[in-house]
Amino acid sequence: HECAYCGVTGFMVAGLNMGEYLRQLDRIIEANPWQLTYLVDDISDVLACEPELNLFSEMVRFFGAKKDRYVIVHTKSANVDFLQGLPHNGKTIMCYSLSARTQSTQLEKVAGNTSERIEAARKCQEWGMAVRFKFKPIIPVRDWRDEAREMIREMFEKTRPDNLSMTVLMWMGFDHMAECIDLDLLDAKFVDAARKAAGGEWKHQRIRPFPHEVRREIYEFYHKE
Repeated sequence: HECAYCGVTGFMVAGLNMGEYLRQLDRIIEANPWQLTYLVDDISDVLACEPELNLFSEMVRFFGAKKDRYVIVHTKSANVDFLQGLPHNGKTIMCYSLSARTQSTQLEKVAGNTSERIEAARKCQEWGMAVRFKFKPIIPVRDWRDEAREMIREMFEKTRPDNLSMTVLMWMGFDHMAECIDLDLLDAKFVDAARKAAGGEWKHQRIRPFPHEVRREIYEFYHKE
């Protein structure tokens, strides 16, 4: 999706031996009866290659035939029409990474935009699939509050998610963020806070570049909305 902040670059590996793969998965499921939910490939977005690849379609059919096993996919893609009519039997969970207007169009250029993702989720919900949203990663652009409010309102007007989660942009230091994201797009106060925190001690490196007070402000706003 050409996400500006993505650390996974280069070639996308797509498995074609789905018959062999599903036979092995069947053995894994039998050997681990405690594991009820299985996540499809969290490194790439499998919906982007469907229905031509026929990978996720086969996964949907496979889990649809199971009694109490579920498949979950993380996606930013609006490409869901191929799912209509597949025998998912309530065993497919669609988990959308959802971002607001500026981020979805300028920092995730080939993904579905905000409204397209919400509409795709609405379709999946209409077809009987469970729908979830992750506000991830939340990037505080200049008008992030107004855009977040607009996005959340549209999401609840069109869907009834069974789960919501949030993650502010992390995984990188300030200098890395400045290299991959135009800082002029961001809330200047939060950029300054990240710049000042860059030289300090970080107990948990993964949460960089925004310090705790910035993350708290964002999470509290989203929770309130």
